[in-house]
Amino acid sequence: MDKKNLKILVLFLILLSSLIYIYSMYEFVNEKWIHPGDTEFGVFWEYVPISFYISGAILSLSFIINLYYLKDSKIAGITIAFLIIYLYLSPAIIYDVPRFKTVYRHVGYAEFIHRYHYIDPANNGIIHHYHCWPHAWIVGNYIFSLMGYKYHLFVIDIFPTIYELAILPVLYGIINRISKNNF
Repeated sequence: MDKKNLKILVLFLILLSSLIYIYSMYEFVNEKWIHPGDTEFGVFWEYVPISFYISGAILSLSFIINLYYLKDSKIAGITIAFLIIYLYLSPAIIYDVPRFKTVYRHVGYAEFIHRYHYIDPANNGIIHHYHCWPHAWIVGNYIFSLMGYKYHLFVIDIFPTIYELAILPVLYGIINRISKNNF
């Protein structure tokens, strides 16, 4: 198989994997919402439909084909972006409460700013975190005031996905520079 047809195959596999992933999330969310305490170890992997695993296997197959035969960095970036979406966005879609523990800390600080309209420098919790850069909590307060508490939690819950996708081009640039444009 020549490279052009192989590239079309890999892109088709990525598209197929994405469609199956969307279907599996739709199927799961329409079936039930779960609480992390309801599961045996706090994970949802035992409850998701088999289509979720099939989509992950197809995405992995497309990544392996690209890695060994095509070596196309753009397709690798697309595949990694979809992998980040699969791994980080799935808990945000499935759980009715935020999954990552850092979300609750940020919600608490944003709620404090929302209630009292200032940042208390005497509060040791805020002072000692992130070198006293309160921009995340001020933005969180803004989102909180715009969307209300329920949607504020969801936006903060999907923030790790957005962060990982935003850092991907930076990592690509660093790796490309280190490897002297061989990546």
